[in-house]
Amino acid sequence: MKKKTLKKEIKQLREEVKNQDLRMQLRFSSPTVSMPVRKNEDNEAVQEDQYRQEAYAKVEEWVSERFKAELEKIQEHYEQLLEAEKKVLKRYERKISGYSSESRFLKQEIKGINKKIILLEDKNKRTKAILKNIGFYAGVAAPGASLKEVSKGFKRKSRKKYEHSLPFKKRK
Repeated sequence: MKKKTLKKEIKQLREEVKNQDLRMQLRFSSPTVSMPVRKNEDNEAVQEDQYRQEAYAKVEEWVSERFKAELEKIQEHYEQLLEAEKKVLKRYERKISGYSSESRFLKQEIKGINKKIILLEDKNKRTKAILKNIGFYAGVAAPGASLKEVSKGFKRKSRKKYEHSLPFKKRK
């Protein structure tokens, strides 16, 4: 059963017990209207009235005990469900704390990787600058030329060297 339904049932049972108590009190407190009777009949009526009151008291006691027993059963069941829910909640709290610590670890890893990326980008820029300077000093590109122009210049220069090393027949 769900918590809400259990709470509702407990409230209903409590109200029923209160209502039963009020009904019993009203029945016993209201005087019975009796007609004037003779003494013999009066004694019998008094005895019957006492017997009824005792019977009502026993029934009232039995009903209240029965409702209290049912109420206790429902409360025990509710407490068991509550304990089970607490255990599940603790399990989820542990999982969440594990995920948060893992998340912190991953954030640190990401920061480290970002730093490495920045360092690699700086190295890449320096390497490109060095290659451009090498192209300028090798005489294959103008100062400030792009890497594309530098690579084309090196290709031209290597082709020229290759052509000079070939015998005359293989040249164009």
